Amino acid sequence: GSGDILMQTTSTGKVGIGTDSPSAKLEVAGVGNQRLTVNRTDGDNFYIEAQNGQIRLRGSDSIYMGTTSDLLSLTEGKVGVGTTSPSEKLEVDGTIKAVHTDNTYTKVKGTGLYFNRSNVYIAPEGDNVSALNVGLDGQRWSQLKLNADTFTISRAAVEFMRVTSSGNVGIGTTSPTERVDVVATSGNT
Repeated sequence: GSGDILMQTTSTGKVGIGTDSPSAKLEVAGVGNQRLTVNRTDGDNFYIEAQNGQIRLRGSDSIYMGTTSDLLSLTEGKVGVGTTSPSEKLEVDGTIKAVHTDNTYTKVKGTGLYFNRSNVYIAPEGDNVSALNVGLDGQRWSQLKLNADTFTISRAAVEFMRVTSSGNVGIGTTSPTERVDVVATSGNT
């Protein structure tokens, strides 16, 4: 209608689009989804959109954020932290640190997994999972199984070593009766 406010500039240097009393340097107001778009003449664009309680950042290619350099990138559905060309869904160039509420932490680096607490656990998420698989590229080299009664090391269906709840160690046997019980298969010493 004729009373609609298209754009308002205040004496304090604030610009309002859709409002006559902007609360920031630039405020876009209206009913429904609102979008602020930046277009380049060569076709690239970027926009910020408020939609259904969400804030969305979109670009025609990639989105980079940072202070002195590109610290966070969103490229082709991949997130890069410290890199502008992530090759996985999440790629971090640097150390990842997860802090617990008691200020203990775990760090993941290219050289390993580090903990700063006295009680450290590498544990499955679910209660019914008791195996830690070790391998590469989908191949399972070995499996460590832990439960209240035993600790076993196996590969495929072949168990190599077992430690029972009584402390007996079995190599080549699943039921060791001695502190160290070694059973060789025929032809092996």
